[in-house]
Amino acid sequence: MKDLGARFTEVERRVKALVAENSELRGRLGEFEKALAQAKQEAQEAQSLRTKTSRVQERLTRLLKTLESIEAPEVVEEAKGSEQSS
Repeated sequence: MKDLGARFTEVERRVKALVAENSELRGRLGEFEKALAQAKQEAQEAQSLRTKTSRVQERLTRLLKTLESIEAPEVVEEAKGSEQSS
């Protein structure tokens, strides 16, 4: 009977240890889930920023081309004027 009591006490100790470990692991899981959610949010924000940056670069490229096409005839006229005055 004493052996059965000792076994029961050992099983009870192990169960308590497993319950404590399970509780700790659930807490850590919650922390990891929060970190994952934050990382996902930051990844979305980074992707949004990359998209916006790309759009701005495209707009700047188009604007630069427009400015170059507007400026080019003026530069040509100035060059002709300089050549004629020489």
